[in-house]
Amino acid sequence: MFDGILKKLFGDKNQKDLDELFPVVDSTNQFSQKLIHISDDELRARTDDFKKAIKKAVEDSIEEKKKLKEKASSVELGISEKEAIYDKIDALEVQENELIESTLLEIMPHAFAVVKETARRLAENGQLKVLANENDKTLSQKLDAVEIQGDHAIWKNNWDAAGTPVDWSMVHYDVQLMGGAALHKGKIAEMDKLLITKRSVLKTIRQNLDETSFENAVLKDDIKKKDLEILDLKNCDENVNPKKGGSSELQIW
Repeated sequence: MFDGILKKLFGDKNQKDLDELFPVVDSTNQFSQKLIHISDDELRARTDDFKKAIKKAVEDSIEEKKKLKEKASSVELGISEKEAIYDKIDALEVQENELIESTLLEIMPHAFAVVKETARRLAENGQLKVLANENDKTLSQKLDAVEIQGDHAIWKNNWDAAGTPVDWSMVHYDVQLMGGAALHKGKIAEMDKLLITKRSVLKTIRQNLDETSFENAVLKDDIKKKDLEILDLKNCDENVNPKKGGSSELQIW
């Protein structure tokens, strides 16, 4: 059955793609098992670790670009000299994007594992309890799924989505983990609407770790409003295009 689903999504001719994606699934499942016994606060802190790893990967490039831009601002330089400097900046930006991409690919199974473990705790425990931060306090004013109790924030597994009560009872299947990785690699054009929505969350969370910008999967018109609200992405622009100057901030637990 699993093979049949994969063939439907990827096609028989893409065995090479599947061979690339299976290790992501295996690693994600292994890492998620290691997260079972840590606290909710420690689980949330893993996202900060991911962001720090990405910043560290590009810090030298960012510093070099800063120096070059300062040098290019000198009124003593001619046009040709400034053009040469900006060519170096462009090359550094290409290198920076490659560093971000390679780091994200390295982090991806770990990030997916955090998402899967978070889903498991919501499904099995009914809530997550963490020390409240400013983001929790802000969201508690907007979402009925987040409640502040003293110094803690309670993230509940039930909320109202466009008038429909929702109880989170899902943990990601292997095929959905594979789909999240495939979306990042641009290997899937169209899928079942529920599967693509859940995979889009994996992709969006992974891409949003670099805190720059992201381009989320384009969802079908008939699922955008309700399904994004179910997944608490209703305040997020789902079609951000960095090349057009778009940017967005996704509130991640």
